[in-house]
Amino acid sequence: MTKRAPKRTILGLRPPKPVTPNMQAKWSTAKERYSFYYNVRKKHVLAGCPVRSKSLGSDLQKAQHLVDAVLHPQFTVWSSGQIATAPLINEVGTFDWMKEEFFRSRFFLGEPDEKDAAPVDPKTGGRILLEKHKSRRWHINTMADFKFTNGRRVGSLPVNQITPQLREALLDALLYVRRVDPKTGEETLVPRRTTRNKVFTYVRAMWNHMSPLHPQYFTGPNPFQNMKLRNEYGELPAATRQELLRFVAAADLLGHPSIGTAALIAWEWTQREKHILVSLDAGDYRPANARNFAYIEHGKTDEFAWIALFDHEDGTPLFPEIMERLDRAKINRTSGPLIFRDHVWRATTKYEPWDTKFGGGTQFDRMVKKIVEAAGLRKEITFTSFRHGGLTELGEAELTELEIIHLSRHKSARVLRRYVKRSAKLLSNAQRKRLQYRKTGSGHEDAILSKTLTRGDRKAPR
Repeated sequence: MTKRAPKRTILGLRPPKPVTPNMQAKWSTAKERYSFYYNVRKKHVLAGCPVRSKSLGSDLQKAQHLVDAVLHPQFTVWSSGQIATAPLINEVGTFDWMKEEFFRSRFFLGEPDEKDAAPVDPKTGGRILLEKHKSRRWHINTMADFKFTNGRRVGSLPVNQITPQLREALLDALLYVRRVDPKTGEETLVPRRTTRNKVFTYVRAMWNHMSPLHPQYFTGPNPFQNMKLRNEYGELPAATRQELLRFVAAADLLGHPSIGTAALIAWEWTQREKHILVSLDAGDYRPANARNFAYIEHGKTDEFAWIALFDHEDGTPLFPEIMERLDRAKINRTSGPLIFRDHVWRATTKYEPWDTKFGGGTQFDRMVKKIVEAAGLRKEITFTSFRHGGLTELGEAELTELEIIHLSRHKSARVLRRYVKRSAKLLSNAQRKRLQYRKTGSGHEDAILSKTLTRGDRKAPR
């Protein structure tokens, strides 16, 4: 005779009718308890639904949380005609579950009224991820999607199984990425230390935020804490002034003067490539309320700078080459990117900005390589080399670090030193100034005085 389900369960009450659709509770006669399931109909699976039926265990609270937070929202997104972008989570308490909870947190998205927070979509009410949010999500997913030799992902592991020993193994495994040469087909291991370090930095911050909120799943301290991540920045070559002029001439000859203009801006105004192509607006160059200035944004450091275009004493132009080019580019234009393509784009039959969905910065970089080759420059020269060259020139001109930071808007002198390259002139400046001081300053008198004193007469300075 089949044993009927009791009127009361181990939780004290019969499970109510599921609030969330597709969720069911079944009585297990053998275990004498209710088990919970999320069911997806076969017609939905055949139609391509990425969500599958899943056993949720016997804990009603955890089962309801998984359904409400992950499974049913993904099913709803798919059934509305969209594509569920979030990966399916196996269990509550796994690395995948932790990161998806983190991606929906206010710590990750920020408060809606904050400056750098993800803005609210007025149509759907959801949050629109900015580039920095997408970057952090990609780095965290890089660790979650890493597969062991047995095919299991890091994301499927419970968080209490991620130990310092596993961390050390991942530290070595995520350092290299396999790259295949499209011409020869050879596979090589390329180090990516900066990317690896960002992965562990973002995962550590995520762990610190999530562990106090769900202490039942985090049994030990943060395994990613107190890591000595060593940064090794490759020595990016700095271009010389002569190489800049040859590059600009080659760009004009090839019919891409806008790229030459961008290189001059990177050299003189120390602005980064992305901000030249996106942030430099026609309204920011010689605006109506400041005709003798240009407004420059440094999005990476969230800083800005006003560039004086004329000498305040005699009124001569300080940047004649750039001003001549930008004056032509601003004719009959009051807004929009100031640096745009030099030819009509065939997809829209219009002059499009370089940074658009039609190729974007990748096409710009590809043209830079062609111009570098046409100009006969070193192969290692990139567009960033011109910005580094401009910063190095400022150092050789004996500007103080404070004066350079006022123009480049770096956060600290320590960061600035990575961009001002160690040239022969910079290395010899210190000794040259010392020798000059010995000839004209008190150092010369001290040298003469030291010859007249014996060893016993010398006293320590007070």
